[in-house]
Amino acid sequence: MAAADVMTARRGTITAVVTAGMVAAGIVMVFDTVVTVVMMLSARRRSQAKAPCNQCHGEG
Repeated sequence: MAAADVMTARRGTITAVVTAGMVAAGIVMVFDTVVTVVMMLSARRRSQAKAPCNQCHGEG
């Protein structure tokens, strides 16, 4: 019985570690996606904002 209990406990620990790893990987993927999207949007907004401002106000 003791050996079976140890195996069950180990399996539970392994499952918990794997689950935690998957959750962490998911969070990292989502964070990476958000950062990429924000950078793309800010770059696009910056490039869109530059052209009209330079033309209207004569800046540059």
